[in-house]
Amino acid sequence: RPRHGKGNIYFNYGEGMKVANLLFATLPGKYMIYNAQDANHRGRGKIEWGDHSMYPFYRSLLKLHRNHPAVYKGSFYKLRTNVDDSVFAFAREFGNEKVLVFTNLSGENKIVQIESRILEQEWEEYFTGDKGRGLNDIGLTPFGYKVYVSRD
Repeated sequence: RPRHGKGNIYFNYGEGMKVANLLFATLPGKYMIYNAQDANHRGRGKIEWGDHSMYPFYRSLLKLHRNHPAVYKGSFYKLRTNVDDSVFAFAREFGNEKVLVFTNLSGENKIVQIESRILEQEWEEYFTGDKGRGLNDIGLTPFGYKVYVSRD
């Protein structure tokens, strides 16, 4: 849950900052990175550009958004899970491409199960490159996420 009032994604989302950014990048709409957000800037005032620790993360989100039409112009539908109270999961589809996004919005480990025929195909996890057929018992760390891409 956002902690309003500081005007900064790090203050507003804390540990959930990465999962929040993943949602911003994959939900319908335009994805934006604010000035100095990629520089790990955590306060107001002068921006220190020396911290590059977040660059790979933001670079991967921009590539995900740019290189997968399902993400930036595909249809959207929510996936029902066994842990809907803490995991937000959805699918984006465009043409023969499908992208599944699983986000853990809690501070606890979760094992996610969904019932859908959509899972019975080849998938590649975007961030790790792990490949497999079908998805079952998807493990998510606290405030963790997984993105699966498939092209029929």
